[in-house]
Amino acid sequence: MPSSRAAAALRRVVQIEEGEGRPLFWACAFHFLLLTSYFILRPLRDVKGLETRGLNSLFFFTLLGTLVTNPIFATFVARFPRRVFIPVTFQFFVTNLLVFALLFWKLGANVAAASAFFVWVTVYNLFVVSVFWGFMSDLFRTDQAKRLYGLIGIWGTLGAILGPSLSKWLVERIDFHGLVVLSAVLLQASILCIGRLVPFLPSTPTPRILKPKISAANLLDGVRRTLRSSFLTSICGYVLLFTVSSTLIYFQKMGVAESAFHDKKSQTDFLASIDQKSQILTLIVQCFLTGRIIRWVGVGGALAVLPVITIIGGTGLWLVPIATVLVVLEVTRRAADIGTAKPAREALFTVVDRQDKYVAKNFMDTFVYRLGDLAGLGLDLLGKALKFGMGEVALLLLPLSIAWFGLGLLLGRQQATRAKAPPVD
Repeated sequence: MPSSRAAAALRRVVQIEEGEGRPLFWACAFHFLLLTSYFILRPLRDVKGLETRGLNSLFFFTLLGTLVTNPIFATFVARFPRRVFIPVTFQFFVTNLLVFALLFWKLGANVAAASAFFVWVTVYNLFVVSVFWGFMSDLFRTDQAKRLYGLIGIWGTLGAILGPSLSKWLVERIDFHGLVVLSAVLLQASILCIGRLVPFLPSTPTPRILKPKISAANLLDGVRRTLRSSFLTSICGYVLLFTVSSTLIYFQKMGVAESAFHDKKSQTDFLASIDQKSQILTLIVQCFLTGRIIRWVGVGGALAVLPVITIIGGTGLWLVPIATVLVVLEVTRRAADIGTAKPAREALFTVVDRQDKYVAKNFMDTFVYRLGDLAGLGLDLLGKALKFGMGEVALLLLPLSIAWFGLGLLLGRQQATRAKAPPVD
C-alpha cells in the first residue's frame, strides 16, 4: 500500500485530488507490469512469425481467433461482475503463457507452436489492452482521465521500455521459453494490482450496473451497439484506418528483418531495438507533451496528431524509400500513438455507458482491429502483385491518412458534446 509520503510525491508530479493517490498508484503499477510482460513477448512473437514462413496466413488465422474468442469474452462480461471477470481473465492468460513456455522448451523451433504463439499473442494483446482501459474508464471520470491518464500512460511506457530490453539481454541466456515464463510471472503480479484497485470501483445499489443488460452477449451485440451510435461508428472508423496503416508499415518492417537478418538473436535484437526506441521517444512525449497537447488542442487535436505524422512520414518514405526512413516513421508513429492518440482514444470511452465500455469497445479493439489488419494485408499483397517498392507502398498511406485526420477532428467534437450531457452509467 503506498504511504502518505508517496501520495504527496505524486501530487507534486501531477494534479491529484483528495482520495485519488492510492488508486492512481495501483493503476500505474498495473500498467507497468502489464506492458513489461507484453513487450517481452512482442519481439518473440514477430521472430516466431518469421520462423513459420507464412506471415500472411497468420493474419487470417488471427482474425478467426478473434471471431472465436470475442463472443466468449462478451458472454463472460455479461454474466460476471467486473471484480470477478477481470482477474479471472488475466489468470487464464497466465496459464496460457506457461503452456507455451513448456511447448517451446520441449519442441524448440516447431512451426505449429510458433504459429499458435503468433496468433495467441496478437489476440491476447488486444483483449488485455481493452480490459485495462475499460477498467480505467470505470475507475476514473472524464475530468479525472484528463488529469491522470497521462501519468498512467508514462508508467506503462516504462514497462514497454523494460520489456524489449529484457528480451534483448536474456534471449541467449534463458532462450524463448524462459522469457515467456518471465512474462507470465509479471502478468501474475499485475493481478495483485487488480485486487488493490477493486475497492475503488464506484459502488451502485442498482444491479443493472453489476449485471449489464446485454441483449446477446456475443460479437453481434458489439456490432449492434456500434451501428446504433454515430459516435461509436466514428471511433470504429478511426481504429480501422489506424490499423490499416499500421499493418502496411508492419509488413515493410518485417521484410527488412527477414532480408537483413538471418538468425533468431539478430532478428530479436532488431525488432526489440525498434520497440525500445519507440518507447523511449514515447516517454519523452508523455513527460513533456501529452498533457499540454490535450489541453491545447483538445481530444480531437490529439487524435489528429498521428495521421498528420503518418502523412509527413509516408511522404518522406515515398521520396526516400530506405530502411532508415521506415524505422524513423515506425518509431515516431508509435510514440505519437501511445503518447497522444491512445490517451485521447481512451478518453472517448469515458462518455459512454458500461456495456459500450466492455462490449462495443471490445468489438472495436479486437474484431475491427483485426479487420484492419486484413485490409492492410490486402493492400500489401496488391502492392506485391504490382511490384511496388517501399516508396510506392508508402504512397498508399496518404489518402488513408487524410480521411483518418478528418475522423479524429470529428470525434473530438462529438466527445466534447457528450461530455456536457448528463452522466451515463
